[in-house]
Parts: sequence; C-alpha cells; structure tokens
Amino acid sequence: PVDALESDTDAAMTILIVIVVLVLALIIIVGTFFAVRTSRKITEPVEVFNKILNDIAEQNEDDTGANPSINHEYRDINNLQHKIHNLFLAVKFSTDSYFKGDYHKAIECLQEVEEMFTVINQKRALGVLYNNKGNILRRAEGKDDGFASALKSLKESVDNISDFVQSTESDLSVAQEEGANETKITELSDFLTLFRGTLASRLSNYGDCLREAKQYEESLDILVRSYDINSSVDNLKGMIQALGNKGLVFVDLENFHEAESCFTAALDMANNQFAIKKDEDTLFSVQQASMNLGLFYYKFAKHSFFGSEDMPNNLKSQDVESQRLLELALHNLYLTLIVSDRIPMNVKQTCVFTLREIYGKYHGDVGATASNKLDQMFPDVGKSGNNLNINFLIDVSPSMSGSRIKSCEQTLLNIVNNKMQNCDMITVNTFAHEYEHLIPPTSLTNANRGEVISLLQTLRLRTDKEGNTYFYNALSRMANELAAANGTDTV
Repeated sequence: PVDALESDTDAAMTILIVIVVLVLALIIIVGTFFAVRTSRKITEPVEVFNKILNDIAEQNEDDTGANPSINHEYRDINNLQHKIHNLFLAVKFSTDSYFKGDYHKAIECLQEVEEMFTVINQKRALGVLYNNKGNILRRAEGKDDGFASALKSLKESVDNISDFVQSTESDLSVAQEEGANETKITELSDFLTLFRGTLASRLSNYGDCLREAKQYEESLDILVRSYDINSSVDNLKGMIQALGNKGLVFVDLENFHEAESCFTAALDMANNQFAIKKDEDTLFSVQQASMNLGLFYYKFAKHSFFGSEDMPNNLKSQDVESQRLLELALHNLYLTLIVSDRIPMNVKQTCVFTLREIYGKYHGDVGATASNKLDQMFPDVGKSGNNLNINFLIDVSPSMSGSRIKSCEQTLLNIVNNKMQNCDMITVNTFAHEYEHLIPPTSLTNANRGEVISLLQTLRLRTDKEGNTYFYNALSRMANELAAANGTDTV
C-alpha cells in the first residue's frame, strides 16, 4: 500500500509539472506575439518617417499627397511628410531668393516657414528664423524704415534664446539641489553653454543693427553684454566679433581712440590664444583681428586728419601723424598676409587691394615700386578690372549621385574659396532631365561669398535618383547664353 501511494504521488507530480511547463510556454508564446505586434506599431511609423527624411535628403521633394502604400493608421505620418516637404521647399526658395537679391520674396517664403514652425511649436527653430529674417530685413528695408522691422525680428531672436537660457539655468539649479547624477548635470551644463553662446552671437548681431540705426548708446550696452557672455563660455571668436562691432560704433561716433582700444584688444586676445593653442580657428582669429586693425588705421588716417574719406594723391611727408597711422595700417595688413600661408581668399584680397590703394595714392613712385613687389608676392590676387568670368555646368543626373557629386562639390568649393577673388564673376547651372540656374551671373564680394558657398553645398541634394540626362540640350542652352552675354572673357 505504501508503494502504491508513492507511485500515485509521483504520477500526479509529473502531470503537474507538465501542465506548468505547458502554461509557461503558452504565456511566452502569447507574450512574444503581443510584443512583436506592439513593436511593429512603434517601429513601422519610425521606419516610414526615416524614409521620408531620406527622400528629402536625396531631393525627392515633390509632394504628391498621401502615400497609398502607407496604411491609413499612419495618416499623421503622411501629414508630417507633407509639412516637411513644404518646409523644405519654403526654406530652399527663401535662400535662393535672398541670394538673387529678391529680399521681399525671401521674406514671403520665411513667413511660410514661420507659420509652420508656429503650428508645430518649434520654438528653437523660430529663434533661428527670427535671426535670419532680421538679417534679410536689414538689407531689404533697412534705411527705409529706420531698421525698425529688422530690429524687431532680431530682438525676437534674442528673446527666444534668452528663454532657453533661463529655463536651462533653472533646470540645472534644481538638478544640482536634488543631487542628480553626473551625466544629467553634464548634459544640462553643455546645453547651457550652447544656449549662452547662441545668445551672445545674436546679441552681437542685434547690437550691430542698432549701430546701423544710429542707436549708439543701446548698441554699446548690447555689445558689452555680448562680450561678457562670450567671455563666460570662453568663445574667443565671439569676443573678437563683439569687440570689433563695438569698435565700429566708436568709429561712427568719430571716437577713434576708443575704437583703437577695441581693435587692439581684439588682436591682443587673438595673439595670446594663438600662442597657447595653434590651430585654424585661432589662426583665423589673428588674421581677422589684424586685418580689422589695419583697416581701422587706414580709415582713421583718411577721416580724422582730412575730415572725409578722400585724401590728396600725394600725402606730404611732414604730416607726421598721418604717416604714423598709414605705417600702422601697412604693418597690420602685412602681418595678416604673412602670419601663415593658410589665409582665406577674401581676407587676402581685402588686404592686398587696400595695400595697393595706399601705395598708389599716397607714396608716388615709391608706392608704384612697392605695389609691383606686392604683385610678385601675391600673384594669385588679380588687380581690380582684370577679373575672371567663369560659368560652370554641373551634371546632377543619377550617375553623379554619391561620391561623384560630393567630389564635384568639394572641387567647386576649393575654387571659390582659394582661387576666385572679389569682383570675379561666377555662374553655376545644373542639368539632368532639366536645365536649371543654380547661381545666376554673380560678382563675388565678401558679403555674398557665404551665400555662394551655401548654394554650392546643396549640389548633393539636387542629384536626380532616376531619369534621362539631356547633356546636349544643356550644353546647347549654355552655349547660347554665353554667346548672348556681353564681353569675350567668359570661360
């Protein structure tokens, strides 16, 4: 009887174990099923969204409405795709219009972008937009309305980033009081540094616009604040920019001694930083500050001692103070040119052209000899009036996608940055299944060189994914345009 009882007990235990195992297996299967289903609900919209962004990056921006391949459950993603396409197009058209000088069209496009950013509550993006809008308004409506519109937009950009600074400062203070982990503290600190640097940059921009509006006292207050914030985040380039803008205020006020202090302090700071850390950023800071000081001394000599920008063709040698200022101008301009052979073309051109003007106007035969020496030192900087006129025709067909268009883009950037000088003409057209003007005939200046570079950097976004290449048609159209153009020096 005892053996029978033990046998029945073992059988019962075996059955119980089997049941438990089967139940656990069933639970695992059901759990896995629902996990996979839930995962797909999360990942599928993300995959669709990533595809949308990839299409935009490859310039597939034609908006054809809702994508029929996407289930109706993802109509919000469709709506987002529509908004992103419209946003991309509006920003692109705004940039193109700004570059072509159609500032009012650029503002209209930015207005569309502003409305979209407002709807989706993108506050940081709105701040960037206000800053860009203010810069466009400075050119479009500046003197017409006393820079009121530009100042309003730039002030909005400052207020926008100020809110982020204050919010992050509060979050960081709370995190420190509550003993948050080091990762959280570091993350908030990095964000705060970033926001403060942005605030300082926008303040400098706003302050310079106040200078143009002749609101000098307010401009100085804003620029001092910009300098202090840049100093707190160790932003040397920002500090030099703020000092330079402050110097321009004093130049407008004809307080040349205060202006000299600003420009000299900027150069001293750049030299000190370059002595500690020699890299391209610190080198450029030295070159920029030295050039600004040289240009200041030249302006000082012309204005302070002759009452205007015009000076006589032969400066009298007995005018000791004027000679001293011109020698200081020459010293700093040459310093800019010889501190390194790595020098931005626009900086090199500005220095060389200014030196030629000084030699040609103030030093007679001696100046002519010096100017010839200057030409031998910098043969790549042509004389004004003997400028290039170059037209580029770029293939953006499917065969150029990937590394080929990137290589083409880098080559063009190298030509514009290092080979072409101010007053050179550049035209860039593209072709695939259509012939398009990317950059209309444009004379390069310090003011528009950045926009030219920005447009060239969009080439990789303009390659077609599919379609024919109408090479002969594009070549024929460009040849006709060249034939109709004035002059014979077009390459």
